[in-house]
Amino acid sequence: MSSLVHKLGLSSKLGFQDVFSIDDPDLLAFVPRPAYALLLIFPVNDTYEKFRVAEDQEREVYNGSGSGEEVVWYKQTIGNACGLIGLLHGVSNGKAKSFIEPDSALSRLLSEAIPLTPVERANLLYESQALESAHQSAAAQGDTSAPSANDK
Repeated sequence: MSSLVHKLGLSSKLGFQDVFSIDDPDLLAFVPRPAYALLLIFPVNDTYEKFRVAEDQEREVYNGSGSGEEVVWYKQTIGNACGLIGLLHGVSNGKAKSFIEPDSALSRLLSEAIPLTPVERANLLYESQALESAHQSAAAQGDTSAPSANDK
């Protein structure tokens, strides 16, 4: 994650750390402070999906955009990209946003995304050559082979 976000243009003053527990104080003590975001990745199954769909059924579809938006939100439409989408949420909001290097791919992506609706933002991410290139480069560094975008 650090390699990916640094390739996109986040200052090397910030990076990602593994967190081995979210409730054990001894293990949490290893997490560098300040921490601006937490990416929680978990497997999705049919039970979870049914619960999520039922929970969201009564909610209005979010369609926020523009500089007055409290939180920049990206709709995930790219398969197996939950980590990437979480990463973008983490660096596009809050104090982490101030660590984006000017004139970087990430800075340009965020500037282009802010006026767009969530669906338009999803298309922007899907079409971003800079995002795809940085993602491919970072993915090649790992020890685990990446799943197909169609895999669950």
